[in-house]
Amino acid sequence: MARGDPVRVRSAVFVRGAHAGYATAVEYPDRDLSAFPAGLPLSELAVADLSEAHVALFERFKAHWLVRCGSDYCTADVGGALTAAQRAELAALALDLHDQSPTTRADRLAAALEAVLGSA
Repeated sequence: MARGDPVRVRSAVFVRGAHAGYATAVEYPDRDLSAFPAGLPLSELAVADLSEAHVALFERFKAHWLVRCGSDYCTADVGGALTAAQRAELAALALDLHDQSPTTRADRLAAALEAVLGSA
């Protein structure tokens, strides 16, 4: 792995004890925000179902998070990094909400993200 390469960690996600999909956390440890201050995420969490179809993408920016579900998105007005347990919790919620519309799913996930990071 070279300097500047993203660090990816993929894990299985379980909902009520059943394997429901996958979460891939991507960190950019050497990203220089002073060189590219706007538009580049510090980290991402991609959630996919068992068929590898997109369910949700959480993108961390300097002072907020963007939650994308398909072409719909919602902003969570909270900053900070997620722990592994928090990532697993949000991924499980995203998969549990898979049958909801993308707009509803994005809104609910952004609210959950604010609750998780707002209480930290």
